Amino acid sequence: MTQHTAISEPEVVIIEDEQSLADLFAQTLEDQYTVKVAYNGEEGLEQIDHTTDLVLLDRRMPNMNGKTVLRKARQAGYDCRVVMVTAVDPEFDIVDMEFEGYLIKPVSQEELTATVNEQLMYAAYDQKIKQYTRVRSKINVLQESKSSIALDEDERFEQLQAKADAIKEEIERLLADHSEAVTPHQ
Repeated sequence: MTQHTAISEPEVVIIEDEQSLADLFAQTLEDQYTVKVAYNGEEGLEQIDHTTDLVLLDRRMPNMNGKTVLRKARQAGYDCRVVMVTAVDPEFDIVDMEFEGYLIKPVSQEELTATVNEQLMYAAYDQKIKQYTRVRSKINVLQESKSSIALDEDERFEQLQAKADAIKEEIERLLADHSEAVTPHQ
């Protein structure tokens, strides 16, 4: 997930060839998120960038289908979360597709909103895990190479440990929030 400042909203890109449905999705989400809309695969690829947090992607579109859009986005290095929103029932071809969620149309506004919220929460969790792993790695290296006395005397090590504890608390809060907000569609 792209790290946004406190004042920016997560960015959602909707790629859907049925214009009225794409616009409805956008209208549903625009109060909570920065929303970009594309009505075909080519436009969609132009909308996705490193600030994109989530893509809602139709599988069946003319010219460039969702599977191709997804593959090209991943090849370009975009690691945003992707939810396929489609009328196509899943088959075994999804095994090789790098998406995080799959909704079958018709999708209610409540289901759409819950899925977007859930995916963005997972993205925040992933980011916190990465931060925690980086900090813990530094702590482990220092603990292996320095004496206990040296560690106790260094203010930077104390700050690093405090940072690890704070990130761990954030991860635990995210997990608690998730367990309270589990939706019936899971």
